[in-house]
Amino acid sequence: MTNINKGLLHRAFSAFVFHPHPGKLLMQQTASEKITFPDMWTNTCCSHPLDDFGEEKIETDQLGLEHELGIPNSQAPPDNFQYLTRIHYIAPSDGNPITPWFKLIARDYLFEWWNILLSKKKAETGL
Repeated sequence: MTNINKGLLHRAFSAFVFHPHPGKLLMQQTASEKITFPDMWTNTCCSHPLDDFGEEKIETDQLGLEHELGIPNSQAPPDNFQYLTRIHYIAPSDGNPITPWFKLIARDYLFEWWNILLSKKKAETGL
């Protein structure tokens, strides 16, 4: 919290993978080895964008959910991801069982997003 209280923020992203037919969200439990928010339940995938160092952007075969979760790019191509929103929050790693960003997103956005995505899917498939 020391860096956060100084106003030093960092960027992160979260991916939410929904299965369209049973209407379920793929969730994960974070690794025990994580420095912040270990062993907590959260959305499908969370990470940090690469910095502006060229050598960090060369990561062969590490694009998308295939690297993170073993989901082949053919099933979840990065080009099919849809940007939904941006949030700004401050939260300590205080041991609650659910990550603070997921609590915030679930409370304020998740059900609306799911309805929008279902409507879009129905319009695309003509169902």
